[in-house]
Amino acid sequence: MQNGNGGGFKTGATCLDFWPDMSEYTKTYNTPLKLKDGSTAQMFSSADPETIDLHFKWMKQYGIDGAIIQRFKSAVELNHPSTKAIIGYCLEAAKKYDRAVMVEYDLSGLSGAESVQKIIDDWNSIVAEFHIDDPEQQPNYLWTHGKPIVGFFGIDMNNKGGDPAQYFEMFDKMVGRDGKPGGCSFLAGCAYYWRTEGSDAKVLSEWTPVLERCAVISPWAVGRYGSKTAFTAKYDQIKGDLQWCNERDIIYAPVAFPGFSWANMHVVWNGADKATFDESNPYDASPRLRGEFYWTQLACYIQWKCPAVFLAMFDEMDEGTAIFKCAHEADAPVMTSEATPWGRFCYIDDDLPSGYYLHLAGSAGKWLKGEPGYTQKRPEYVEN
Repeated sequence: MQNGNGGGFKTGATCLDFWPDMSEYTKTYNTPLKLKDGSTAQMFSSADPETIDLHFKWMKQYGIDGAIIQRFKSAVELNHPSTKAIIGYCLEAAKKYDRAVMVEYDLSGLSGAESVQKIIDDWNSIVAEFHIDDPEQQPNYLWTHGKPIVGFFGIDMNNKGGDPAQYFEMFDKMVGRDGKPGGCSFLAGCAYYWRTEGSDAKVLSEWTPVLERCAVISPWAVGRYGSKTAFTAKYDQIKGDLQWCNERDIIYAPVAFPGFSWANMHVVWNGADKATFDESNPYDASPRLRGEFYWTQLACYIQWKCPAVFLAMFDEMDEGTAIFKCAHEADAPVMTSEATPWGRFCYIDDDLPSGYYLHLAGSAGKWLKGEPGYTQKRPEYVEN
């Protein structure tokens, strides 16, 4: 939650652009921020099993199929006991609420000279500790093509994901089905223009063997368009991607996101009390439009015959893509200060329930699976 440009974490200084709706959490922590009534703003911790239980309860309540647990490649992330404990809590909650769960490694910043052995070792230790290779012990861990699935974010992205040889090493050494190396399926969180090259993608011919080893391809869409019109203009890109995947029996899972905003993260601090707003990163850079932006993506993907959708993201508050319950303006902390008179959060519209984006996501999932009563019309909200 700390501002990455030196502002610390206090009123006016945080990397978050949304604040969570805290009304249902049973375990919370004081923050330096204050609510409008002067009381101390509370925050949850994802390291608490109570938090994870609530989040999976929401998935069940709203009809969201499951969650991806993201792990970063840093030694701090991989070696910290609480981050591995979170996997255990997620597996328990997934079993309790009958939701799917899988692990994805964010390999942003991976250099071609960097060893991937730490990723291999981390995954293999997770399998050993939680028995992910045994569907009887972990029936809710996600499998495809008869193997447990692992995700990699950053494949073929410019300035992000290393080189193909590193992925083949991970493919061949990560333990999967029957406890054997090479026994996993893989999800490629890849560049948006992976197939047509340019922009955010490397040369396709160099990465085709890697992508063809993956069971799922999910191009990263956040920041690639910011309006309904800009999204629907991607039709030819998406249809071409889908055809490429269908020809190779690969599941195509395009990304849908509710909106985008990371203004607070990019405030520039010069000392503790002097701040400058970055005009190139405004609040609501991709406006949510009361759910219309999100629903347009979801509905189009289903109408365009995409077999799956990657929902970005469940709890990503610092990039404004969170679909879980976020606060209305009246319930969010004060963000204006002498240094940041413009400061604020983004908010859920006052006349929409905080669970509205969970509702849209779940409704789209039911439509995608052919459940009766779900169509392209944006669904009215009914509290479950």
